[in-house]
Amino acid sequence: MFSKQTLLATLLGGLTLFFLGWIFYGMVAGEFFSSNTLVDIPERMDMSAIALGCFIEAFVLANLFRSWTNNESSVFEGFQFGAWIGLFLGFGTGIVSYGTFEMHTLNVHLVDAAWSVVFYGLTGLIIAWSFRLMR
Repeated sequence: MFSKQTLLATLLGGLTLFFLGWIFYGMVAGEFFSSNTLVDIPERMDMSAIALGCFIEAFVLANLFRSWTNNESSVFEGFQFGAWIGLFLGFGTGIVSYGTFEMHTLNVHLVDAAWSVVFYGLTGLIIAWSFRLMR
């Protein structure tokens, strides 16, 4: 659980989640999300909490990936693993969120769901690559 491989995968995965999220949500699609809100959302962001959450997600993903693949993995399998996580979170949880507290339009949830598949897929790829790097 706390091997060198897992800690490296956590570090690289956490950095991937943090910076890809910042690039997408802050720079690429930020205006799209802002213009498609249904309720006013405060603009408060706690970067330390966001970073901590990214590293916790990466730690969980690294451990799940390690147990899923038994350390015999390719970067393609890493992307596939992450994409399944993204499908679960983006489409599954995202659509449930839309149905329960409607903060954004359905278009935002669908864009976010599609991005989640790519976002977590790339993170899974980085995690798989880091495990292969440390073999």
